[in-house]
Amino acid sequence: IVISLLNDQQVEVGEAAKQAFSSLIRSTGTNIIDTYIDTFMSAASQKFSNRKGPKSKVSEESLTTRHMGILGLAALVESQPYGIPTWLPPVVVAVSEHLTDPHPLKKTASDCMKEFWRTHQDEWIFEKQKFTQEQIDAITQTTAPSYFA
Repeated sequence: IVISLLNDQQVEVGEAAKQAFSSLIRSTGTNIIDTYIDTFMSAASQKFSNRKGPKSKVSEESLTTRHMGILGLAALVESQPYGIPTWLPPVVVAVSEHLTDPHPLKKTASDCMKEFWRTHQDEWIFEKQKFTQEQIDAITQTTAPSYFA
């Protein structure tokens, strides 16, 4: 039920479902994580389809599906506030790739990355060893906290 609510057209419902799903992952373990990662990566990478007409806008369905994927990936990231399991680095990178998407996808990705840095900044010197250099570059170029801001 919670996963189906991630696909709700109401942004607030999806955000609440993300929080609930994150809590479920945190409390139930990680034996099915790979299935969730595949599902959410697929949804988040869906191309935007345009409506036909003079003002070709992104279709609501493709926007909602892509947002569901980003919400699911964000829930997975936020389910691990104090550690970096082996499956997490590519998920963090995938979320960071959506920082230039239209609203509300951009806000979801941005909030997730801010939370990631907030919860991992104290141990980052040790945790970054679990990322490849390419992954570190991908997430720090777009989302690393600035000490000069």
